[in-house]
Amino acid sequence: NVLKIEAIIHGNTPESSSNCVYYVNQPVTLNNIINYFPFEGKFHYRLNIPGELIHDNTKNLWLDLFDGCDKLLQRYVHDFHIESIQIQALLLDDINKYPSNSNINKQYNEIIDKLSENLNNNRPDRQVISNTSSNVELKKSKNITLKTVKESATSVWKTFKATAAHIQQSLINNPNTSTLSDLTENNLSQLSEDIAVIYSEDIPEHASLIPDLWRSLFLNEPYSRYSDKWREAGFQKDNPVEDLKTSGLLAIKCMIYLGKHYPMKTQDMIKNNKQNIKTKYPFAIVAVNITILLIEVLKLRDQIYLSIQAGYWEMFESPNSFYEIFCALFFHVDSTWTIRGAVRSDFSKIMNEVKSLVVLVLSKSPKSLLQFRHIALEVGMLFPEV
Repeated sequence: NVLKIEAIIHGNTPESSSNCVYYVNQPVTLNNIINYFPFEGKFHYRLNIPGELIHDNTKNLWLDLFDGCDKLLQRYVHDFHIESIQIQALLLDDINKYPSNSNINKQYNEIIDKLSENLNNNRPDRQVISNTSSNVELKKSKNITLKTVKESATSVWKTFKATAAHIQQSLINNPNTSTLSDLTENNLSQLSEDIAVIYSEDIPEHASLIPDLWRSLFLNEPYSRYSDKWREAGFQKDNPVEDLKTSGLLAIKCMIYLGKHYPMKTQDMIKNNKQNIKTKYPFAIVAVNITILLIEVLKLRDQIYLSIQAGYWEMFESPNSFYEIFCALFFHVDSTWTIRGAVRSDFSKIMNEVKSLVVLVLSKSPKSLLQFRHIALEVGMLFPEV
């Protein structure tokens, strides 16, 4: 499972702020929040407790996140069935501005122990909870200066507990979700089977995929089952099957689809990246990673998708939807790599950004590929002319 993070980034003046959305794996930890954060720099992070959940629509309750907060974060997300959190990321011009403190661990434990109690009783000596408006000005002092919790908000955790069932039920009853149609289920079932199947030269259907892959990647070049030519397309060995063990037949079929439906763009991407140097990406490895990313996001492995309601299942009534989304993500990676002048050490960060984008697009419940593309453009996905 992944947790959606909506971040408000504040610079060194109140006016210098921006927003971003990204996703972290669960169980959530402060390190995950920091490591997946898509901006460079030193930041102090704060968790937003929405005002409407404490019956105060004008104020937000902010929890400052320090080392030792993981248990509290995980309990909040798990026990209260939270699927999305909002954080502030405050840019620090002095890395010691919000120093860690050995007492923070103890203070978080005290907060956890008093989730259902009035926080005014036995409050930790040093506040780690503060209440402010949503627009926060950075303080210039080197010490943490936090406002105390309002008396009206002291039972916030008890309120969360009481409303958790309601929040969960509202998610279940979301009118944008839908179950799988027979057509969608058949298409997803085929994708799931392609993931699970192990390639075998002894199966004619499997063996025929490799010549198809060659033609899709190298067009009219004379076919060779074992060749250095495969390396020009980013494979690590002369036998392409060696790089495809974690994605079954699906990555092969994705690359075949890409080459057949977008031949000129495919040729350009291979030609531009055939050198095995750090400023070029290995085409085949990117393809495998995008395939695996989509497998994880759509819960295709072991047919976990059968137990999930989502607003985008209707889109997969088309047998080409998965492959078109694969192509869209590949084009985005290629454009991002070129625009940024990326190197191979940037690959993980770019893939994390891609995952965040596709999850965000799917969260808006596109019903068709056309809707997917429109939403993808709105959230910043790059679609070059193909």
